Amino acid sequence: MSEIQDNIGSGNIVQSDVNEFFQRRMKNKLRKALVGSWIILHEDESNIYYGYPRFKGIFSSDRVVEKIYFLKKKELAEKFSIYKNFTGVELRAKILASIDSYRKQKKESSAFLLFSNNWTVVLNEDSIQVQAIVSEENSNTTKSKSKKYTILLNKNDLSLLKIQED
Repeated sequence: MSEIQDNIGSGNIVQSDVNEFFQRRMKNKLRKALVGSWIILHEDESNIYYGYPRFKGIFSSDRVVEKIYFLKKKELAEKFSIYKNFTGVELRAKILASIDSYRKQKKESSAFLLFSNNWTVVLNEDSIQVQAIVSEENSNTTKSKSKKYTILLNKNDLSLLKIQED
C-alpha cells in the first residue's frame, strides 16, 4: 500500500474505467509468481488499484509495476460485481465447459477442445458475450476442425444464457 500511496501524484497512477479493467483482466492467462497478469494491487473505500507486475530484470525475483491504474470501486461493483476473483483464466474454463456440455447435448463425439487466442469478450449490461474459435481434436482422427461459437453468460453468476455455433 505504501508504494501505491507513494505513486499518487507522481504520474504513475492513471485513471481507468470498467471496460478497460474488464478487457485487461480477460487477457490474463495462468502465470507463476504473480507476474505477467493484470492483478488488483489494492482496494480502499472508494477505489480499486490494479497493474501488470513483471520481474525487474532477467535474473531478478523483484517485481515491479511500471504503471498503476485506478477506477471507482462503486462503479466497478455495479457493472462487474465478480471482479475480484474472475479473470480470463476462469472465463476460458467456463467457456470450454459450456461448449463441452453443448456438444454432449447434441450427442457429438468426444473431443479434446483447444481454445484459440482469437476471441472477443464484451461486458454487456446483463451479460458477458464471448465469440471464440475452438479447435476440436478427436482421438479417432488425425484432423482437427475449428468451430466458432457465440456464448452469453450471466455476468453475476456466470450461468449459461445462450450458446450458438456460428
